[in-house]
Amino acid sequence: MQCRAGLSVGRPTLPPMDTNVPDRKLAELITLIDVSSLEITLTVTSNGQTVTGQAVAAHRWFEEQAARVKNLSGAEGGLHELFELWQTQHREAAELIKRDLDNEGSSAALTQRTKHVHLQRARFVGGDGMLPNSNGLLWRCQLSSVTGWALGELRDT
Repeated sequence: MQCRAGLSVGRPTLPPMDTNVPDRKLAELITLIDVSSLEITLTVTSNGQTVTGQAVAAHRWFEEQAARVKNLSGAEGGLHELFELWQTQHREAAELIKRDLDNEGSSAALTQRTKHVHLQRARFVGGDGMLPNSNGLLWRCQLSSVTGWALGELRDT
């Protein structure tokens, strides 16, 4: 095929899709949530499932998980401490990312550290409505598994 300038132009081809690279805009949003403790409603599709809930910072998610595990009957000892340790690690990581963001002024490299989406009050959307239809779950997924997302939370009518 020839263009107006007389140059021969081949058929355009798209570069191969790298499924390991997450959506950069979503990664930036999740990084912002992690470093600022901002909480927003979010709906994502991951591994064929649509999940809706409130996106929270990783350390906040682990804090909630630790509290829930502590309240389980018979959940003595190690499990609760493990979630508290993870909470501390994620809080410290968020502080490092925040410091780096202040120093670098760019989120491009920092979003590479963001690997997971954390939701509280998460509910799965199905043909029969929302599951669970109560207060929801604490839910975590790999950012690289998200195939679509939207701001806002789906609700049963």
